Amino acid sequence: MVRRWSNEIDTLLVFAGLFSAVITAFNVESYKLLRDSVPDQSLIMLTRMYAHMSGTALDECLPSSSKPIPGWIIILTSFWFSGLVCSLAAASIGITVKQWLSRYQVGLSGVSKDVRRLRQYRLNALRKWHVGAIVAALPILLQIALDLFVLGLLVLLGNLSQTVLIVVAVFIIILMLFIIVTPMLPLFWTDCIYVSP
Repeated sequence: MVRRWSNEIDTLLVFAGLFSAVITAFNVESYKLLRDSVPDQSLIMLTRMYAHMSGTALDECLPSSSKPIPGWIIILTSFWFSGLVCSLAAASIGITVKQWLSRYQVGLSGVSKDVRRLRQYRLNALRKWHVGAIVAALPILLQIALDLFVLGLLVLLGNLSQTVLIVVAVFIIILMLFIIVTPMLPLFWTDCIYVSP
């Protein structure tokens, strides 16, 4: 059980790392959308210096106040940054659990009565402290991160091109159907191997 958890966490850590890198690239671009609505501070300072030196009223020289940020940009950025946080949380928790599992295995080689007792004691502790539930939560965190990314992608595409949105949405719907339907199949067919922990 411990070895299976450890291997599963290794796989999840690879996915979390790759996904975090991808979503970070998108976050950099969405952050720029937020920043474009905020006036450049150096421009404001130069304008104030010019107004002071020329004796012009400051209100005449300052650029008009920043334009409001469109709601879709705020929603998009919220989805993508929340997805990044979920992905990084899964990676951080996964690393922590890997350390717990590594500690669990220290001193458990051999078959003596003391080793068996220690192994059982630690196994009971893993169950008592719900380590299995924590391991099971990691893929859920990553799924939430993926869902948030996809929602942000749909928001972005919905504001750029309806045609591209429709094409991408078809593939997203197929993916979501697969993710939703495959875990339910073992309920109807006992020989179905699509069982998730």
